Amino acid sequence: MQGRRAFRGSLKRPALLALVSAIWVACGRPPAPPAPPPPQAAQVQALEEVGAEELPAFRDDQDASSLRIALKGSLAYLGRLPPDSRLHLGELEVKADRVRRSLTRFDQLLASAASFAQLQAAIAREFAVYRARSAGPQGNGPDPPVLFTGYYEPVVAGRRRADARFRYPLYRRPDDLLELDLGEFVPRLAGEKLIYRIDRGRVRPYFTRAQIERQAVLQGRGLELFFLADPVERFFLQVQGSGVLRLDDGTRQRIGYAASNGLPYTSVGKLLIEDGVLPKDQVSMQRIEEAFRRMPERISSYLERNERFIFFREVEQGPIGSLGEVLTPGRSLAADPQVLPAAALAYFRVPRPELLADGTVGAGAPLERFAFIQDRGSAIVGPRRIDLFCGTGSQAGALAGRLRHRGELYVLLLR
Repeated sequence: MQGRRAFRGSLKRPALLALVSAIWVACGRPPAPPAPPPPQAAQVQALEEVGAEELPAFRDDQDASSLRIALKGSLAYLGRLPPDSRLHLGELEVKADRVRRSLTRFDQLLASAASFAQLQAAIAREFAVYRARSAGPQGNGPDPPVLFTGYYEPVVAGRRRADARFRYPLYRRPDDLLELDLGEFVPRLAGEKLIYRIDRGRVRPYFTRAQIERQAVLQGRGLELFFLADPVERFFLQVQGSGVLRLDDGTRQRIGYAASNGLPYTSVGKLLIEDGVLPKDQVSMQRIEEAFRRMPERISSYLERNERFIFFREVEQGPIGSLGEVLTPGRSLAADPQVLPAAALAYFRVPRPELLADGTVGAGAPLERFAFIQDRGSAIVGPRRIDLFCGTGSQAGALAGRLRHRGELYVLLLR
């Protein structure tokens, strides 16, 4: 969804430097000399087309109604694009109209196929199927190539006004948070944004998490949207990018991503591993929360090392993904739009996380189903990273928080 999934991807450094330099010139400051581009390592092809004999057995462990709901969301998005819009497919590009026709034909096959065997045969006959490749030599590797993680929509208590307990604010988007659409300057950067503020006529990065939370630089500007009782809950709400608030009058209010401060996202789980607080094989949302509860005096120091900060807005429906459509639990995937085509039909297979008796997370029976690429996120980069939207509430959170398993991903397009 936009939020955690709206932790936007980083820009190529030379292009970013050129654009920032142009802004500095406009503000009367001479540009710094551009840094030389880093040497490019040889890249393994991101995706490969697989033959009929290599296709997975197309099974689906989720209800058909959710599949059609998610499919309609992708079609709605594609219907808003010019048919000749270009979407990325690994190193190639495909037209949006091809993606749209692929979904329309898949919908017809769902209605007419009497069994998965018939659906399998029709896909093999009519569709080109692309598989994410391993990062190993020649695209080969011992493990499944794609790392799957999960995200969800938390449900937490909130208040519209602060009190002694509910004193941690969620902010609406500030008026001085500005965005520059880089695609207007460099077409290949379409969809990328530079986020900044103007301070005494100079372009500056927007405020960091530490400046917002510890120094309270936004306080007194009327930007407080809601208040939470727990800084850890607030942080996880920002990581997920949307949520449902239980208010004191008994109502519930859904909130969604409005903007970010544009600064880099740093994984708190990774920091806890580096500091020896958590073992590498035991990192999950639940373990991170447990660690914070054991050391409340260190919470702020860890959270501030992640400079990315998310602003919210009230929404009626949600959660909303980067396509502007409501996400479907278990069917919506966040992926890198520079590698995988937005709204496209995908198929994945990954072990379901299972909590073992010793408190570690193991691999159970597979999740295997059709899904759609309907979201994005800066932590989700390249063809070998996928985030699965798991739904709303504690049960979805249990799945999302423990899902960190390797699996397979396929993208299906009409020939």
